[in-house]
Amino acid sequence: MTNTVEEGLDSQPSKITISYNEGPPASGKSEFLKRLMLGEPGRYLLAVPTQRLLSEQTEGPDGIRTRFAAAGLPSSAEVIAISTATHTRSVRRALAEAGILYRDNGHVVVVCTHAALMTTDLSAFDGWTLLIDEVPNIVACDTWRTGGSVAQFEANYRLLPVTGSTTWSRVAVRTDAPGAAAIAGDDLVNGLATFHRRALSRSGVYVNLTDWAEMESGENWSWWSIWEVSELAVFDRVLLVGNAFSHSVSRRLMSERPGDGWRADFRQFSLPGERRSVAPRRVVIRYFTEHAGSTSFWTKHSDGQRCIQTVAAWIAAHTPADTHMFAANRLIEAPLTQAQIKGLRLTPGVAGSNEYDSHQHASIIYSAKLTPQEEKALALFHIDPDEVRRSREFETILQFVFRGIIRRPEFGGTCFWNVYDGDQARFLKAFVEEHGMAEVELQYVDVGIGDIVRPKKHRKAVGDAADARKAKRRRNNTERVRAHRERKKAERVASGDHRGRGRPRKDGGTKASP
Repeated sequence: MTNTVEEGLDSQPSKITISYNEGPPASGKSEFLKRLMLGEPGRYLLAVPTQRLLSEQTEGPDGIRTRFAAAGLPSSAEVIAISTATHTRSVRRALAEAGILYRDNGHVVVVCTHAALMTTDLSAFDGWTLLIDEVPNIVACDTWRTGGSVAQFEANYRLLPVTGSTTWSRVAVRTDAPGAAAIAGDDLVNGLATFHRRALSRSGVYVNLTDWAEMESGENWSWWSIWEVSELAVFDRVLLVGNAFSHSVSRRLMSERPGDGWRADFRQFSLPGERRSVAPRRVVIRYFTEHAGSTSFWTKHSDGQRCIQTVAAWIAAHTPADTHMFAANRLIEAPLTQAQIKGLRLTPGVAGSNEYDSHQHASIIYSAKLTPQEEKALALFHIDPDEVRRSREFETILQFVFRGIIRRPEFGGTCFWNVYDGDQARFLKAFVEEHGMAEVELQYVDVGIGDIVRPKKHRKAVGDAADARKAKRRRNNTERVRAHRERKKAERVASGDHRGRGRPRKDGGTKASP
């Protein structure tokens, strides 16, 4: 685990070294990071997936502060948590300034979320060690229809042309635009929060518009942002621990899009000490169908609704309340509630937590397919949709079920996992067997939905050609909207009903006062 940056010669790109460990859940990856921060005094920035995990890692019974106190470290060894809970005005600013405020400390740990890490100017962390717990999602994208918001976008953002593209522009935030915290805290515009944070970052945001006025057409438009690892060049060391990192879309994009003048060098390392031995145990993995689900199928098609209702009813009848945890996509939580599923309801994204390791039964009905806007963005990098499904959907399911009792090395019984389809079940089986974690039994549960075939969605063309057609259609629609507006204005002028901008004037010619 050497220095992060190696300068390139002549025209060769400089190298950023990222050391990683991709051991399975419960293999001790997070424990390794804690022991490193405790045993090797230095300046550390630790990035974790969620604010909940941030609180657990800093303030929990086995958190970093507790570890430091138990080890009798001097008060100068500080642990600083930076999140919306601790810095309500601006997390980005607080994190950026932390590199300056604590640069002379001999032993300090600053803890933030992945989102804060990927939207902050990290230039002040020269000489620090960066620790990334779990694989971050470095892609953000969406498709919007914002015909009534042209003025707001024009007031806050500029569009800069992208070399080699006639359809994509880079977003530049104007100097007088509101800050990220103001956007996130505004009830009307907080849907812009991720877009605004990414636009403020050096990696930036790209949109398939050349002029904000194109939004007036009422057509959908798309944006995407990919965090570049060149942001990490300032650190002395970068260590990442995350299950199956080498197979993730994040790893691929880090490699293919590291930033101008840079290349990423990935080096795998092993955790110190022997692998923890586990008691003999069994895992029973149940599934209900062979077709892959999706939230649109489950919510908009009668067959899909029947599938979810049937699966939810079976889970409700065959899981105990005291040792069962379950999760699902937000859009299908209602059928789970109606089925009166017993146990602890969680969100799917609970990676890295030990809080639920007493649960012997886990059920997760979850889909994370590519959205059309993600297809457009990722098509630029020729990424197979199945890659994204494995990285996002399968890994989320894996992380969820591994929050349960299988985390305990001493557990020697049988745990039960319920997932929706056969591909998900077989993925879990292969993973558990690959790492020698348990004996696995797959069970297909026939609840009467095995013959249902999910309708195939017509896949529209993506890429530059499709973007060019859409851009042309938006421009034509925008011109029609403007022409209609001008005709209406001309009619009002002709009839004497047109009023110019500003307050109506009094009879004497002065502006009226309120």
